[in-house]
Amino acid sequence: MKATATAAEARPACPACIDIGADGLRLRIRVQPRASRTRIVGPQGDCLKVAVQAPPVDGAANAAVIALIAAWLGVAKSRVAILRGDTARAKTLRLSDGPAEQMLARVNAALASLR
Repeated sequence: MKATATAAEARPACPACIDIGADGLRLRIRVQPRASRTRIVGPQGDCLKVAVQAPPVDGAANAAVIALIAAWLGVAKSRVAILRGDTARAKTLRLSDGPAEQMLARVNAALASLR
């Protein structure tokens, strides 16, 4: 019975937006800059929707996204990096705070708290 619980925890709650790579967990997000408030909206299609109050000027929205994701997962901002989409709304983030399975468990727990 214990193995079943562990297997269920290991499955991504948003499988389309999460990839496990050699360099850590990769999370696909869709950013809404200049939102009324900064928050994690939730899974939407094949990505996780994130709203930030910061405008998309001089990297302000990117910095807000990194700070939000880091706080949401309880990791240091230095452990969250933008791999793709510096100037686009669709971004791929790398989360590299420990083993990918540990990060996957953090993401699943955080996604479960949104429901």
